[in-house]
Amino acid sequence: MIWVDYALLGLLTISAIMGLLRGFRVEVYALLIWILGVCVSCIFCSELSIFLKDFISDPVLKIAVAFLGLLSFTLVVGSLIGYLLGEALVRTDFLGRLLGVLMGGMRGLVIVSVLVLLAGLTPMPTEAWWHEAQLIFPFQKIVLRLRDSIPSDLARNINYE
Repeated sequence: MIWVDYALLGLLTISAIMGLLRGFRVEVYALLIWILGVCVSCIFCSELSIFLKDFISDPVLKIAVAFLGLLSFTLVVGSLIGYLLGEALVRTDFLGRLLGVLMGGMRGLVIVSVLVLLAGLTPMPTEAWWHEAQLIFPFQKIVLRLRDSIPSDLARNINYE
């Protein structure tokens, strides 16, 4: 394993620990917000990128910025709604915390998949460390399977070769 594998394991572990601390209900909500954020980003990033043409000339960078902007906006709005729900989501018992670890781990998988998707828009996959990493390939397969579900403007620019 190399540094990127340890970084991915760290990200997954942190997400699982957050799930342990926050509990099942909060983590289910967080996972749903991440999935919603990815869906919103995939559906609308092409439309939003049109408004960035005066600021960003590179078409791939426009798509990536639009994707990240929409994802960030959805996560912030979802977090605010979660905060407003407050106590309704906070009270947990041992089983809730244990299941929270599972949901936190799943949220970590979504986060890493988004990072690998975005990395596919850059030259990173041509680097030697990318090919040496053991944990990137499974996430790369997930992204490639989902390629047909994302907008063609984004999908055609994803390259792992």
